[in-house]
Amino acid sequence: MLRQQPNTRKRSCSTRQLLALCVLPLTLGAISYWCWRPITNLERIIYSLLPDAIATGLISTRASFHLPGIPFISDVFADVCWAIALTTLLQHYSNTRSLWLSLFCVTTIELVQLLPVIPGTFDIYDLIAMTIAVCFTDHYLHLRMEKR
Repeated sequence: MLRQQPNTRKRSCSTRQLLALCVLPLTLGAISYWCWRPITNLERIIYSLLPDAIATGLISTRASFHLPGIPFISDVFADVCWAIALTTLLQHYSNTRSLWLSLFCVTTIELVQLLPVIPGTFDIYDLIAMTIAVCFTDHYLHLRMEKR
């Protein structure tokens, strides 16, 4: 019977910090999508599956929270939040610094939007903002790991 070796490698952050750096950005990103973006096809599908009263209530609630767009920020904020959460998870669970993997994922997802494979609109500003977010998050986590 094989004996499992204990995991002795340094983690970039504690579980509490991991949750804060993943759940908080994803929650803020979801709220920003809900407040700033027009209704998506996925939302239309979900609303069509719900009873009419619930769907109408969700649509009117969403409309009451719709905020005026803030130039640049309302366009890239949710994508930046997603990039921070992705980088945190990859850094936490990988054996090496995951900067290149995070950058690859962010770039691929944005470039695939040029094709009709996934819905979305390619935006160079999204790509630049997500790249900056990945680099800053990776650097922050790397500094935290060195302190431990």
